[in-house]
Amino acid sequence: GEYSKALDYNLLALKGFEKMGNKRGMASCYNDIGGIFSNQLNYQKAIEYISKSLKISEENDDKYRIALAYANIGDAYQHLSDYSKALENQLKSLKIRKDIGDKNGIGVCFINLAELYIALSKYDISMLYSDSAFQLHKGIGEINFQRLSLQNLSTAYAKSGRYKEAYNNYVQFKQLTDSVFNIEKNKKLGDLKTQYELEKKDNEMKAEQSI
Repeated sequence: GEYSKALDYNLLALKGFEKMGNKRGMASCYNDIGGIFSNQLNYQKAIEYISKSLKISEENDDKYRIALAYANIGDAYQHLSDYSKALENQLKSLKIRKDIGDKNGIGVCFINLAELYIALSKYDISMLYSDSAFQLHKGIGEINFQRLSLQNLSTAYAKSGRYKEAYNNYVQFKQLTDSVFNIEKNKKLGDLKTQYELEKKDNEMKAEQSI
């Protein structure tokens, strides 16, 4: 399916980057291959490949990719219910993202940590991270991550037995979800309109040339 195509593409790209000695490209491929294995629920394999990305990125002192690798490794460990390793990796990622001023990355770490603390039944800590993530992503206009923050808040409140707050956050989550859906739908309609106008212009030019 799509995953095997993506895997083949990345393995091919990896060979090319290896021949060129392009370390950054290799690190990206290893990370993407790890992501494909994560999507296939093969988390051990994901950790194996993302760790290769981490090693190369550390050798290159590529802080952005080091932080990305730590976050992705943490996410894989969380799926394996190894919460101590998950927490360790997410906190390493968060520290680097704060050091390099990667606001979007910091917010993503907050979301990951909020989900992790829900899994650990530490709902108050989860809410703090979710609220921080929401405020940060609202500040930079990142709707999708605002949405995920609200979803985590709703879950944490519900599990704490605070159903009114859970409901209020769920309503906001739903509104933003509908908003994201409408933005994507309008973008697709805009793309179709552009394509139609280009084809129309192309046909008009062909008609003129045949006269």
